[in-house]
Amino acid sequence: SADERPPIPPRFRFETFWLSQTGFVEAGGARWVEARAHPHPHPPSAIDSWHFCAKRGRQFMKGWGANLGRDLRERKKALLAAIQALDLRADSIGLSPDEWLSRYDLEDQLSVIYTDEEAYWRLRGAQKWVLKGDANTAYFRAIANGRRRHNTIPLLWDGASLLQDPRDIRSHVDGFYMSLFSAAPRSGLSLATDCWTGAQLVSDAENEALMAPFSEGEVWAAIRGMNPTSAPGPDGLPIKFFQAFWNVIKPEVMAIFDEFYVGSIDLGRLNYGIISLIPKVSGASYIRQFRPITVINVIFRILAKGYANRVTLLADHITHPNQSAFIQG
Repeated sequence: SADERPPIPPRFRFETFWLSQTGFVEAGGARWVEARAHPHPHPPSAIDSWHFCAKRGRQFMKGWGANLGRDLRERKKALLAAIQALDLRADSIGLSPDEWLSRYDLEDQLSVIYTDEEAYWRLRGAQKWVLKGDANTAYFRAIANGRRRHNTIPLLWDGASLLQDPRDIRSHVDGFYMSLFSAAPRSGLSLATDCWTGAQLVSDAENEALMAPFSEGEVWAAIRGMNPTSAPGPDGLPIKFFQAFWNVIKPEVMAIFDEFYVGSIDLGRLNYGIISLIPKVSGASYIRQFRPITVINVIFRILAKGYANRVTLLADHITHPNQSAFIQG
């Protein structure tokens, strides 16, 4: 029917609270190392190795998370039942000191589960006012689930035509942005060779530093300096994953930097993302009334940030004062 929405394939979601579960980091790291050692018929490129290891890692984490969710529900039910039994006993004949200690320990275990649930719903709520420690109530869950209901475009106008069928809306949006982002023929204009002079030019020593291979320390500094709560890209791996598993995934990440340095990397296999449309006005019904925001994979963001960190050291004297909007400080 016209109200049917196109099926959306399930996406992998990395849950931050997994990192606090005993054995998760060790098991995830072991699966990554196992994938690295998997034989390939042909020598893989750095991107091939990355995608293969990331795929195996996601498969493991998805299964691990499903089993954990079932175990946590059963454990939570058992803890609540045990606490209720002790409360009934306390109301009838009272509890011994050891039984009170046992009850407090059960409450502590239940509190850990509630904290993990808050982290789960905080990720889906994506609300800045949902602070750590807020109660995991039905209200917060409703906020998180309500985002899915509101994040839909029921209709769009294409000139004088009203589009309401989801397939027509999708086709219109795809066509608009494919036309907008397509490369235009070069005009033949170029900057004069004397456009920059003197101190505005990059020196030979500075150019050598810009062109040098990346060290592990530089890449780790780029990863460590990124916001761990930023949204992940299509592969579902957030910045927190890279920060937590850096010692394991380091060889694959550094291989990507090395191939980029020699110019043999296919950036099209990394530099892609999901375009989200944010309405500029209430009740937006024309495609130009939406602001596109693209979320790309974190692995490419790390690559871009590594080079941005290098350029930042020179930006103060190679950027014109009238073009300093994006310079820190």
